Amino acid sequence: MIPNLKYMKAKSFLFPVIIILLSGLAPVDVENCKVLIPNLSGTYTGDCKNGLAHGNGKATGIDSYEGKFKKGLPDGKGTYTWGNGDVYIGDWKKGVQNGEGQFNTRMNNKDSLIVGIWENNKYVGAKTLKPKVIRKEGIQRVKFVRTEGRVNQMCVILYKNGDFNRSVSDFNISGDSGVQLARDQIACFENFEIPFRSTLRYKSEVGLSDKLIYVFLEFDILQEGSWEVSVYN
Repeated sequence: MIPNLKYMKAKSFLFPVIIILLSGLAPVDVENCKVLIPNLSGTYTGDCKNGLAHGNGKATGIDSYEGKFKKGLPDGKGTYTWGNGDVYIGDWKKGVQNGEGQFNTRMNNKDSLIVGIWENNKYVGAKTLKPKVIRKEGIQRVKFVRTEGRVNQMCVILYKNGDFNRSVSDFNISGDSGVQLARDQIACFENFEIPFRSTLRYKSEVGLSDKLIYVFLEFDILQEGSWEVSVYN
């Protein structure tokens, strides 16, 4: 019987294609694939591109890292374990902690967990939980700005046409905890508990006209700190 040459050629062509495809699916140890952080230089297993760790991988040296790499550096989500046992799990950018993450360490013989935002390997604070607006009427926009503070504080500032709103009448503000403070064009609460709900009502001129509108705002503050709430009519 004469062999089917077309079938043999097709079959012989498929084998190397399959081998190539399969070889690209599994991470392999690559001696010449570099990780550019000295403390991670040792062994590397994972994806490689142009001689550098790139993609998913694991590097082990004095320290270890497992996660995403880009051009030889941790970049993306990953877990870094230092030689002393400290662990950071979170976001990386160009080899440094950058973004959201959590840092596990031991301080004064006690385990400590720090959760929040990192920039260039430095902890800059907790992630801001945006307040929740429950209801609003007669308002162009509301802006919430948070800063770290020793006590919980919330101050509402009213604006119109880029300046303090001096056309306000029948103003009323309430909160479900804390102490209310009164200031010129500003209403504040201090020492409130989280979550904190506040409601304000007033009448105001709108835009450049002298027409009065009814304004209502109800919102929840979900995170400790010092909050500035700017209301624009």
